[in-house]
Amino acid sequence: MDVRRFSSDVRNVVKEVSHLRRKKNGRAYNYDLAILFARIWFFKAEIFAHRETNPLRLGTSVEDFIDGLYEGSTFLVKSFTSHPQDKTDKQALKLIEEIPGYVEALYDHPSESDEEEGSIVLRNGNRTRDLLGKFLVQLKLFKADVLLLGELLNKDELSNWKKQIGTLREGLIFLIKSDVHQPKQEEDTEDEKLILADIEELAAGIICLCNSSCSPENMEFQLADLLGKVQNLKAKLKDLYFQMPPFNCPKTPGLGSIRSFLHDLKELSSGAPESVECATYQIEAIHGDLELIIHKYGHFLDEDIVKNQKSIDEIRTRLVDAAHHVENVIDLMKSSNDPNSQLLMWLYHFSEEITDVKVQLVDYCDNTTILGVGVETYSYRYHHLALPMNTVPMVGFNEEQATLIERLTRGTSRLKAVSITGMPGIGKTTLAENVYNSHDVVNHFHVRVWCCVSPAYEKRDLLLELIKGLTEVRPDMLTRKEEELCSVLYIYLKSRRYLIVMDDVWSSAAWDDLKSSFPDGSYGSRVLMTSRIYNVVPNPLPLRGLSIDESWELLQMLVFGDEGSPPELCEVGRRIAENCKGLPVAVVSVASLLVSQPEAQWVEVAERAGSQIVNAQVTEFIRMFEESYKKLPDHLKQCFLYFGVCPRDEDISVRRLLWLWIAEGFIIPNVENKSLEDLAEEYLMDLIQRRLVILSKQRSNGEVKTCRVHNQILDFCLLKAKEAKFLQLISGESSYGSPNHLHDEHRNPSNLIDSGHRLSICGDPEEFIAKTPSVPYLRSLQFFDTSEMYPGCDSDVSFIFDNFKLLKVLDLESINIGNSLHGGINLPLPLRYLAIGGDMDCIPSSLSKLQNLETLVVKGLMNKFVLPDTIWSMTKLRHVHVTNHCIFTLQCDKNGSLLKSLVSLSMPSFVCGDETNDTVRRFPNLRKLKCIFLQPRGRSMHVCRFPDLEHLYLLNTLEITYYGRPLKTGEFIFPSTLRKLTLSNFRLPWNCISVISSLPYLEVLKLISRAFVGSSWLMEDGVFPNLRYLKLDSLDIAIWDFSLWDDPFPCLEQLLLRNCGQLKEVPSIFGEIITLQRIEVHQCGDSTKQSVRRIVEEQREFGNYDLISVFS
Repeated sequence: MDVRRFSSDVRNVVKEVSHLRRKKNGRAYNYDLAILFARIWFFKAEIFAHRETNPLRLGTSVEDFIDGLYEGSTFLVKSFTSHPQDKTDKQALKLIEEIPGYVEALYDHPSESDEEEGSIVLRNGNRTRDLLGKFLVQLKLFKADVLLLGELLNKDELSNWKKQIGTLREGLIFLIKSDVHQPKQEEDTEDEKLILADIEELAAGIICLCNSSCSPENMEFQLADLLGKVQNLKAKLKDLYFQMPPFNCPKTPGLGSIRSFLHDLKELSSGAPESVECATYQIEAIHGDLELIIHKYGHFLDEDIVKNQKSIDEIRTRLVDAAHHVENVIDLMKSSNDPNSQLLMWLYHFSEEITDVKVQLVDYCDNTTILGVGVETYSYRYHHLALPMNTVPMVGFNEEQATLIERLTRGTSRLKAVSITGMPGIGKTTLAENVYNSHDVVNHFHVRVWCCVSPAYEKRDLLLELIKGLTEVRPDMLTRKEEELCSVLYIYLKSRRYLIVMDDVWSSAAWDDLKSSFPDGSYGSRVLMTSRIYNVVPNPLPLRGLSIDESWELLQMLVFGDEGSPPELCEVGRRIAENCKGLPVAVVSVASLLVSQPEAQWVEVAERAGSQIVNAQVTEFIRMFEESYKKLPDHLKQCFLYFGVCPRDEDISVRRLLWLWIAEGFIIPNVENKSLEDLAEEYLMDLIQRRLVILSKQRSNGEVKTCRVHNQILDFCLLKAKEAKFLQLISGESSYGSPNHLHDEHRNPSNLIDSGHRLSICGDPEEFIAKTPSVPYLRSLQFFDTSEMYPGCDSDVSFIFDNFKLLKVLDLESINIGNSLHGGINLPLPLRYLAIGGDMDCIPSSLSKLQNLETLVVKGLMNKFVLPDTIWSMTKLRHVHVTNHCIFTLQCDKNGSLLKSLVSLSMPSFVCGDETNDTVRRFPNLRKLKCIFLQPRGRSMHVCRFPDLEHLYLLNTLEITYYGRPLKTGEFIFPSTLRKLTLSNFRLPWNCISVISSLPYLEVLKLISRAFVGSSWLMEDGVFPNLRYLKLDSLDIAIWDFSLWDDPFPCLEQLLLRNCGQLKEVPSIFGEIITLQRIEVHQCGDSTKQSVRRIVEEQREFGNYDLISVFS
């Protein structure tokens, strides 16, 4: 054997022995001694393995040496685990721990029938040589890894090649973890033996590079050569061992999910956990490829932008699928202390897939540009109705029709645009047709023309259609330019009072393009538009749904005509009409179904309302909503489909919805540096303006509090979501499926891995919990209990934290989880949203393992809830919401940790004093705070001061309830940024309100439950310059004196008085506030109500009918 190959190792060991002799005893000394012993042991093992793998006869000491390997590995494991380890030592420890497996494979074991003592013998020479050779390759790889870290990767003079060296080391780790090294009973295949030989050659090349001094040119060449060999080996190993992961990746519409994933990758690059560092450069390459694809070629991948749609669909599907798989793999790596060979293999495979997609896309785009094929946008031909026919009678919109006719025929003589808005199928076109053909409109306008505008349009085609409706189109007009056609239309309409109806307008662009062609000759001309978009023109007329009576009336007219329904069908007919949920188009669909049914079968039809009728409605709605859905911007598609997780016929909390959108990654930060919450609210308002989402309730400051979607829209969401495997809904007691026409055949929840990326369970969750399913790749799990009673018995849901390893969203708020979390959270799940509820008064400190958590919601049933000290390390928290008051402690946090990401907090309890000031300073970017202030025990009231909140310079919403003896001072210290303030139970005199009245941006003020006490509120200290909403609730005020100020509320829009029984009257000066729109009086005295009525009557005498009053 040539001993020269080991000379450098001998020199290194001698140096380390000399260095160690100069050290003193101690913990560091013992650790270094363990390291030295390990390296000597590896050195001896390599010499032996190298000798015995030669084709000479095995030496007689093989068995003794193998026993020594086993004993030495046991000692080394103890030595390493008793000391802290760096990354290299951990790799060495893992190799040492694998030695028993190698030793086991070196021996033949007797069969079950052969129990003769001593029958366990060493394998034959060739097999032993193969196994020792495999071990030798591992030793060389480990040695190469140590040298790469020590000799190349961390040297400043080699910084120009840091990326290549880092990539090489990642490839080395990939090979170290490869299954090809695993000892096994059967003999290796020829392919495996060849790969092992190539890996050994690669390790030798790396060792040689580390031990030599290279010129820059030679270093560049050798690194390129070694990286090429690594790639070649990865490809060969993939061919041998790769298996597709069982991930359930959704076919997410558009590229929104990839844009969100790009943002996550960018964050990962700035602070990757240790378990992901073995693939840092590969993840960086993935990020680069995706960023190039989205930024340079994203427009080619947009929905419906090119004619050759099939090819681009295939590319987009491959890209989205690969990106989802990479995201899953990275999250699994994060949750693993040491990523295994399978995870690294998956990451490599899908990284290559993304690179292939990039190459395919570049080639496609280049060919498309060269050939001039496929880049033209679609051009729809528009249908023209010169005189629309009323094929469907109109029911239920008499008031709306009268309003429209008045807007069209009265008012200003200037040209004016009027819009009818509403969701698809609500009856916009039918109403417009009735108005268009009404006697008043026909007689009022000189010229009327109707055109239909679809999602995309060509201005030139639309101009021709309008001209065609007014006059004969000569052949020469077909060749004229847009500007000439605009002039033709303008001249024809000039000096006429005209009405133009633009049906099905999808954006304000159509109006902007055409309005310059409509002359404004002060003749009272009008343009009437129907649109699903709310803000095409100001002050639109929104359409409501039909009532049950109106739906039944329309159904009778369509089925029976003027004859009316037989009396015996009234009851069942009303049931059928009720199933149409107020949509005229649904009534029309059902009517066409009933016309072909004998009257005797109406009951059967009504009973099948969840199948045949609903299926007919869904078919019609799919056709109607498909275009609306396709027209949605990319970033709104996922948000729209997400409504499918919500229960039917219930208002949806907007706050919760926006938090979930953020957690799911739907909200992508933009260059304007808007907060994620503001962007999410903009997304929602966009959907509301498109009439796809209904605004249910508003907050006092005008923000949306709750919303809902129509059942037919919900059905559409569920249908599209199921097609894309975007989400799965379990609803009702009889089956896992949402409405009856969307039943799912999977009764076992574990099988839902093939049915949805997200799972929503509406109803009793016990059946699901009892099965303790395991769906390791599910991303979202939400429970909605539709019963009114909160569950009294607790449920053990601890299995979820072990069986669902990739969850981003977990909502257990409607379940009483009891002590499920007392055992702690064992896995670092990628959770971003966690909601829990039940009989608990604390949460374990292991919560801090959820380092990605952004939203924590606790619906506790106990009087108080203690947050763990470890919460101060959860730097990504944005929202903490506890229904009962929660307690922060600083005992274990002496470093002054800040929760810089926290923007909303509810409901902590703070003791008035310096400690509270210290705690609140930990939330420097807080925007919303709902809290309780407590009187300190055993302290004089003179030291009980209101906390200093002035440094919370972003705070805009504040709600405080006080418990304790009345404060002696009203020295509030508020930030000037406050826009909404609610105070309760402070019992301060009215003269302390001056600090509040001077807040420059305050828009909403609620004084509740003796916030201020005293029979007289004399407004002498100033005005509320920007206040728009004022609520006084449960106060003892009797006299409200404005005598010192003429206009104390210059911007007030709403006044609400509740349970102020001693208040004698509302000052008459409120009638002079020109901005006032609404006064509500509830549970107050008769004199108060009379004073409000007088104010309203006086306003009406002056012609102001907009002021609304509400009494109860």
